[in-house]
Amino acid sequence: RAVAPYHFSGFQGEWYMIGHCRLRQEVLTFAISRIKAARLTEERFTIPPDFDPVRFSEQRFGIFKGDEVQIVRVRFSPGAAPYVREREWHPAQQLNDNPDGGLDLTFPADHLFEVKQWVLSWGGDAEVLAPKALVTEMEQEVARLRAVYKMKNGE
Repeated sequence: RAVAPYHFSGFQGEWYMIGHCRLRQEVLTFAISRIKAARLTEERFTIPPDFDPVRFSEQRFGIFKGDEVQIVRVRFSPGAAPYVREREWHPAQQLNDNPDGGLDLTFPADHLFEVKQWVLSWGGDAEVLAPKALVTEMEQEVARLRAVYKMKNGE
């Protein structure tokens, strides 16, 4: 696959290359660790003047890119709220305090896989409120987890 590299970025201990893929004719993100071999070609390219790596990634929660931006809303328990408050999870995030000491975190995302994994890492201290598709995915994942642990406990 021929790629014109535009930008390199580190994310959660992994390096990624953002570049124009000649095969797909679009700008994509490639995990450097998954590239088995690379060679320099004589082909020249110019990075488009309107390419901005920040703008390219601004609707993402992680590395995965989707086609439709959705508004994600997650409610955090009072115990988790201080930890959520102390970090920027997304450049466009909004935090809203709740009367019980918890908070709601809202942000846009164009792919939900990494959002789901992140919410799961908070266990019972996080509840997805929106979008509905992510709520459904979380319900299905909880059911799968329940089945796994019932099987292990012999129930």
